[in-house]
Amino acid sequence: ARLQIPPVAMPERSVLIPLTPPPQPPPQPSDLENTMSQRAGTRLTQFGYNQLANGQLVASSQVGGIQNNYVLGVGDQLDVTLQGQENSEFSVTVDRDGRVTLPKLPPIAAAGRTFGEFRKQLEDAVQKAYISTKAYVTLTTVRQVNVLVVGNVRYPGVHTLTGLSTVLDALNLAGGIEKTGTLRDIVIVRGKRIIHVDLYDFLRGDKPVPDITVAQGDRIIVPAIGPTVAVSGSVRRPGIYELAPGHKSISEAALLRLADGSVLPGTYRQMVLKIHRNGTQELVDSSNKPNAQIHDGEILFEAPAVNRATGKV
Repeated sequence: ARLQIPPVAMPERSVLIPLTPPPQPPPQPSDLENTMSQRAGTRLTQFGYNQLANGQLVASSQVGGIQNNYVLGVGDQLDVTLQGQENSEFSVTVDRDGRVTLPKLPPIAAAGRTFGEFRKQLEDAVQKAYISTKAYVTLTTVRQVNVLVVGNVRYPGVHTLTGLSTVLDALNLAGGIEKTGTLRDIVIVRGKRIIHVDLYDFLRGDKPVPDITVAQGDRIIVPAIGPTVAVSGSVRRPGIYELAPGHKSISEAALLRLADGSVLPGTYRQMVLKIHRNGTQELVDSSNKPNAQIHDGEILFEAPAVNRATGKV
């Protein structure tokens, strides 16, 4: 007789991404890195790309209360508790019309409004409809949204996230930004609205993570990388840096700030490897010229101006 194994009922679970991400190949130097390194005579890497996630897991479960600035949408599930003369509890979902309907209350618009705005209107409506009754509302289930990520990412396509996910989460699921893509002008198309995101301030630690949550139907576009310059020598963070959108050059002082300044206090000498239109290279002394402009493809070298010590036996 053949052994019959009864089917096991598995609990329902919404899986947004694989539990185990695919193995990632070791990063290879880009053509830009190879070219800049050859010109500089030392190994240079593009700033920021190793700090971004590369297809790792994005947590779908959320712990703690929802902030008042969370924007509600179709599919969000709410628990509403009435306490006082009326004691009831309701589990409601934002319907396709973007509204929430409760007994004795007119439909309340929810989609597109912040959680704080909706809660305030609900509390006011309950006070008018019920006597000596207070309303308490919590968000129990966050909706899922589909966003399209295209351009210079490892895995372009449609990705599923939650309503609490950010643009960085979407780029993470897309495998991260390729070194051929920009970090300074990521474009989010949301209906007729266009949002531009510059990740440099976040990557340098000057500002927190861009708090831009994704919305259903968002298109996240990663264009090609823009003009770049490099800095090498006695700086804290030598490397290749992308210029801000719309800029074709950067001042020497601003580039040194991107590289976090000199390694140690002291007097330094700066040299710029210029690239002429005919392809020839020229090393130009730019010491004590903080406003000197470094153009696309050029390299700034910094070295100590004095290499001697005093007071030694």
